[in-house]
Amino acid sequence: MWMYRILQGFLRIVTSVFFRNIAIIGKENVPKSGAVIFAGNHPNSLMDPMLVIAYGGRVVHFAAKDILFKSRFLRFFLRGLGAVPIQRRKDHKGNIDNSSAFDALFQVLEEGRAMGIFPEGISHTAAQLSSLKTGAARIALQWFEQHEGQLPLYIVPVGLNYLHRQRFRSQVLIQFGEPLEVTSEWLEKYQQASKETVVELTEQLNLELRKVTVNAPDWDVLRVLHTARRLYKPSGVFLDLPVYAELTRRLAEGYMRAEDEPEIQALRQQLEEYQGRLDALGLEDHHLRSDMSAIRLVGRLLWRLVTLLFLLPLAIPGIILHAPVMMTAVVAGDYLTARKDVVATTKLISSILLVPLLYILLLLLLIQVTPWTTVITMAVLLPLSGFATVRLLERQAALYRSLRGLWRWVYLRRELSELREWRVRLSAALDQAVERFHDRSVPRLFEKGAES
Repeated sequence: MWMYRILQGFLRIVTSVFFRNIAIIGKENVPKSGAVIFAGNHPNSLMDPMLVIAYGGRVVHFAAKDILFKSRFLRFFLRGLGAVPIQRRKDHKGNIDNSSAFDALFQVLEEGRAMGIFPEGISHTAAQLSSLKTGAARIALQWFEQHEGQLPLYIVPVGLNYLHRQRFRSQVLIQFGEPLEVTSEWLEKYQQASKETVVELTEQLNLELRKVTVNAPDWDVLRVLHTARRLYKPSGVFLDLPVYAELTRRLAEGYMRAEDEPEIQALRQQLEEYQGRLDALGLEDHHLRSDMSAIRLVGRLLWRLVTLLFLLPLAIPGIILHAPVMMTAVVAGDYLTARKDVVATTKLISSILLVPLLYILLLLLLIQVTPWTTVITMAVLLPLSGFATVRLLERQAALYRSLRGLWRWVYLRRELSELREWRVRLSAALDQAVERFHDRSVPRLFEKGAES
């Protein structure tokens, strides 16, 4: 167990470095003790179980496809985290035997611990949940039957919502839904009609997972929904990540209820044209929400420049030192990884491997030529230089945005004015559509009206 706790803490550190913001809601829905099955959506390969392990609040043993154990590096982590290898038909010819794997997972639940599974079966890049496999329901009902319904068992739906899943220093929302309790009523159904009950429980899990994830028919629709969310948000209201996801989810549900309505089809076309115009000019919607004066733009630019110059002396050594690692991670993730759902995992694993190796090699070199005090000092300064590098890159990006903002103010005054008028008309049309088609049983997020 000590190895698990060490690796769990390590995952918290590396994921908090990779993501700028990790928001967690619904933690109170996770039972503090007893047998629990975490069942999550699967949009981001190995990053998904890393986040559940790091922030689930329980010791979580995941079922993992057995081919991952062929890698020595992954095998070390997977075994340290108590992962159980599962054979998949797509990976093996002929018959497969998962009886020992199921026994191991049953033992986890037997000891009052938690296991994790992704019912979609495979990581993917679709804009909505894939059809769920029945594995989670079968495990739950078979284990519950073995214990004659005497021990409590809960299935906790986990929604993993990434703002930009492939991007370093992006954001992710982890949402734990209300647990599904496997009760004696489920057991009675299962003993009378096992296959039908497994399907029914899987369908119930599907409904619960949709409550904690954002789902759209395709990425084009999801892009339109993001545009709608930005237009619908009241001026001056800041959306933290949980509210951001909830508003997008409600808009998606509302769109799918009314997508065949002529009013909704016309509004979608207008939103697409508006977003296309923004893209053509290199603008974002937030550039239109306020007409910032040149003085404020210059002031923001100067402040970010001063901050950048302050960080620069601290970060220059770190930039030079970490540049090979950053370039390798970017190339490996963006250019050498065929599957988009594996890009973030590739970047993270590349960094996990290369950064410590770089530090170790440098410290071994210093041991040969410098006193121990210098080596110890460098062992402390190396991680600090990495942190300064990350902060410098963030400040550099902010400075670039300020420069572009000043350029827009100088050269796009007329276009900005026209787009602001267009935005007002679109926002009013969106408000009317929401007021007409929203689900009136859902409490409002904003005073202006319900969202879906």
